[in-house]
Amino acid sequence: PSVLGIKVSPNPFADQLFVTATKTLNEVTIRLLTAGGQIISTETHKMLNAGTVLKPSLPVLAKSAYFLHIETKQMKTVIKLIHQ
Repeated sequence: PSVLGIKVSPNPFADQLFVTATKTLNEVTIRLLTAGGQIISTETHKMLNAGTVLKPSLPVLAKSAYFLHIETKQMKTVIKLIHQ
């Protein structure tokens, strides 16, 4: 959903995930959830300038599908991720 100001790569991912702001975003909350909806990690940021690359700290994850919920003052999106 780079049109929304967020790019997530790579997908599928192994041990690192990168979240890039493609435009300036305010009041950003990033949550990683299991396929069953359990929150694994949460990060909040007051502002992300365009071009900012975040590397969320991830716990050891089983190979499975996950959902990345990204919410900002401007929008909300959910991205399905595959951990391999």
